[in-house]
Amino acid sequence: MSQSEFREVIELPATARVLFFDPPELVDRLIDEVIQTPGALPLLSFTLEQLYLKYLERQEQAQRDGVTLERSLTWADYDELGGVIGSLRRRADEIYATLPDDDYRATMQRVMLRMVAVDGGELARRRVTLSELKYSSQQENTRVQTVLDWLIDARLLVKGSTDLDGGGVADSVVEPAHDALVAAWDKLLQWKRQAEESLPLQRRLWQAASEWDAAPIERRSGLLWDTNPRLPQLEETLWPTHSKENGLAGRTRWVRQVLWPKTELPVDTAWLNRAEVAFVRASVKRRASGLRRIIASTAAVIVALSLALLFAEGQRRTAIAERDLARRQATLAEAGRISALGFSTLSDRDLDRALLLSVEAYRAVEAIEDLAPPMAARSMLLSALQHEPHQLAILRLPDIDPNDCTSVDEHLHIQQTFLRRYDADFAAAYTAASRAGFPDCAKETSFAPSSAEWDWSDEDEDNCFDSAGTLLAPYDQLATRFSDSDRSISDCFFSSERSLAALSVSTQPIGAGGMGQVELQLRLWRSLQWNVTSFYYVEQCAIETVDGIWQYEQQGRNLRIWKQDQLEIFPVYEVVLPAPSDAARHYGHYQVSSVTISPNQALIAATATSGRFEDFVQIFLWDAPSLQLVGEFFRDETWHASDFEESDQINVIKFLSDDELQLCYIERSPLFADATRRDLPLKTVTFAVTEQYWLNYACQVAGRNFTSEEWNSYFPGTPYRTTCEL
Repeated sequence: MSQSEFREVIELPATARVLFFDPPELVDRLIDEVIQTPGALPLLSFTLEQLYLKYLERQEQAQRDGVTLERSLTWADYDELGGVIGSLRRRADEIYATLPDDDYRATMQRVMLRMVAVDGGELARRRVTLSELKYSSQQENTRVQTVLDWLIDARLLVKGSTDLDGGGVADSVVEPAHDALVAAWDKLLQWKRQAEESLPLQRRLWQAASEWDAAPIERRSGLLWDTNPRLPQLEETLWPTHSKENGLAGRTRWVRQVLWPKTELPVDTAWLNRAEVAFVRASVKRRASGLRRIIASTAAVIVALSLALLFAEGQRRTAIAERDLARRQATLAEAGRISALGFSTLSDRDLDRALLLSVEAYRAVEAIEDLAPPMAARSMLLSALQHEPHQLAILRLPDIDPNDCTSVDEHLHIQQTFLRRYDADFAAAYTAASRAGFPDCAKETSFAPSSAEWDWSDEDEDNCFDSAGTLLAPYDQLATRFSDSDRSISDCFFSSERSLAALSVSTQPIGAGGMGQVELQLRLWRSLQWNVTSFYYVEQCAIETVDGIWQYEQQGRNLRIWKQDQLEIFPVYEVVLPAPSDAARHYGHYQVSSVTISPNQALIAATATSGRFEDFVQIFLWDAPSLQLVGEFFRDETWHASDFEESDQINVIKFLSDDELQLCYIERSPLFADATRRDLPLKTVTFAVTEQYWLNYACQVAGRNFTSEEWNSYFPGTPYRTTCEL
């Protein structure tokens, strides 16, 4: 419209009501304010209406005051309205304030925000179809219609129609009457700032929802947001407590909502219209269905892979087990072969080779964990050691040429610079015929070292030993030392007839006898007056060393062992005695008489007897870490360790080393012999409690290793190695 046309639109209605503008320039001001604005006529009409209402207010006040006013629309009224823009803001605030309640005011906020364009940089009004203002809640639809009617009646909104699809199908639309309402109304600007992030998402959501709603059924699934990254953003707005809550509970609820979405409306969907809610529901459900399919497929693949891996692992373990079994069988077969060679060699009276072969039979199974040597290897080792001549001494002769042969008698010879002496019981094994591979041996009478320097008589068996297992003195050289103050002794005493004369109670602190520090004591407990001429019937004994006493308490088959250090008691072990053997059961239950621990505390040993008249003495051996019984030593009618008149015994055991265990016992008279005899001989027996001891001893007796020729004949194809460390 031209300026003259605007002037007619302004002045003609005023003239018809006998009104004029004061001053006339007010018309020019109105034209200048609206002429460049789209929708100028509604805005101009709204402003003129507000000026006329101002005139009527002044006229009513003048009549009450009895004053006559000119019929004019004044510049003062125009300025009070704030011009065209101010009149819009003022009217919008009035309508917002007069709404019935907060629900209506919230509805007005949502309606007005939908009429704000957010695509461009400048604020502008946006045309909204009435279908966009249709909500799932009927109460909300009623409030929307009421707000629209009020705003349209107030000329803040204008209503029209448009052809949405170009096919002549029209839909009603509403929009702000002027861009100034969008750009200048303070409340609307505040609402827009608060919804700065959600408004663009809402515009895109409405566009997608309207396209989805209008599309044919077969095309709808492809328009959903199930794979669109905007859906998680929308969910964060709809379900903020589920997606943002920390902790397992919040994450669980969010996962549940993603995989199994709710069918009812989310908590905060008042700003979504009906089409948008349906679109979001369909998108969430489709995504959940897709995720469940993916999870199910993934789970199926994982299960299949797991089953395949389990099957493969089972096959692998079966193959390993079969390989290990084959290896164990091959190893046992090799050990058996070596043992057979050893028996054959032993039958040929070749002791050294037999001993070396017995050691190799054991070494054959060492590489395989938990594989015990076969019985043939054990039998071979023991058989070879039974054929061992009683070795009286070994003397290293480093200055003698090993190619020579020096002999004191026919049973002394050199082998790898070791001079060895044997008794005559096994002389046949070392005759001249058995030394065919050596140079001729001539008797050498010039070399005859004193036997006191390197030979021990096998008759000196009854000895006392210190805690390290070394010989203290022969029986006829040991002096008895008594304490005058407390009548205690610090060592055992033997008569010249090699019989026990007396034992006394030591009441001094550990290791402190009448003559000072000692390393070993037989410690006896009995409430009898000491008498050197009579024999003590011992109730209990233990070996006492300078680092404390191992003591024990027996309750049935349970044996509790502890160490006493001065005034403190430290419980250490609790083991269980086995059930008595048939022979022992005939004479009664086991009664423990002595306990000892190996120096490395790897083994526990105890002696036990059964019966009252002719006792069975048995040694039990336990593995200290596991407390499992690992060995028993028992020989019927060999060790007699009690007096005829009493069932008390002297059976003392002690570890000489980690591998050697020694038993001290009294050799009593046969059954129904002289019961008055008190001078009973003390005997000692030494046991090897580990197989490693026998292996080391076999190497010591053999005194050499295989030669290369011997090795190749026994173990063809196997690289040479030494059997023994000499």
